[in-house]
Amino acid sequence: ITSYRKATEIHKRLVAHNPQSIIYPQALAKSSCSLARTLRLQGKFGKAIVPLQEAIKFDPECVQAINDLAWIRATSSETQLRNIEQAIALALKAVKLAPKMSVAWHTLGVARYRHGQWKESLAALQKSLALSASGQGTVRDWLFLAMAHWQIDQQVEARQWYEKAVVWLDVNR
Repeated sequence: ITSYRKATEIHKRLVAHNPQSIIYPQALAKSSCSLARTLRLQGKFGKAIVPLQEAIKFDPECVQAINDLAWIRATSSETQLRNIEQAIALALKAVKLAPKMSVAWHTLGVARYRHGQWKESLAALQKSLALSASGQGTVRDWLFLAMAHWQIDQQVEARQWYEKAVVWLDVNR
């Protein structure tokens, strides 16, 4: 984390000394994203928010930062960090900027699920599946598909997605 913080501070100084530069704000956004990702991996979601907001400030089209912030706002176990409306708005921006990015569609699907928008959640999660490298999605997609189908009384589909996820989890423990 120390090296990411140092890199972020260096990039901040470069931005301040070269306000006309296009390169330095993007470099600052990338180093801020790297810092935030490291903090997230350590479970420090609250501390990851500021670097993500800085990344978006300096590069408003930094899809990684937009998507990562949307994910925290939609899924954090710390309720004070959750903001479903903001999560949906950020996820919508991410899919607009990167319409072929599977993970952005997954984030949108999860945010919509958390907001009780079951059908919209299904649509976004199905798009995530279609765009995934395998065309099959991931276990995370399958679990949310199962839950969303269940919410709209499609128990057969819910059970199919759930069973697919369980098989994958058993094999990949």
